[in-house]
Amino acid sequence: MLAERLTQAGLVEAGYVDGMLAREAQHATYLGSGIAIPHGTTDTRELVKETGVMVAQFPGGIEWDQGQIAYVAIGIAAKSDEHLGILRQLTHVLGDELAAQALKDAKDAATIIDILTGASAPTEVQYLSLADFPADDADQLLLGAAARAKSAGWGGPRW
Repeated sequence: MLAERLTQAGLVEAGYVDGMLAREAQHATYLGSGIAIPHGTTDTRELVKETGVMVAQFPGGIEWDQGQIAYVAIGIAAKSDEHLGILRQLTHVLGDELAAQALKDAKDAATIIDILTGASAPTEVQYLSLADFPADDADQLLLGAAARAKSAGWGGPRW
């Protein structure tokens, strides 16, 4: 299905699907956390007209590799090693059960893209205590927390 969509979009030639199937036969492209990244082999790289991806969501999940369940498959067509950047981008999702559940439950393409790109990733929680920031009272501690939040870029342009 993803190879067909890549072909319809003009990103690959029709034979690219054979490379994707050959890659799966060599080694399954299931990454974990409900994500699979089917892509072609180096032998079919010449069939890639333009680097791109197609994303498919399977809310009920599909068996990808001997008991592994994929909820999202990202079909990759890459002219060179450009797919490595896509893999790097996905590392924040791998192993994150909350992200896997969010992918499974996503109701629209924008939400899936936000999850995969990290746009919807929660901001890291930081704690500030008197041990971290000596203060005489709660107001000084609050001022220190506000300064730390500003330096971290929290709060947008209002700061």
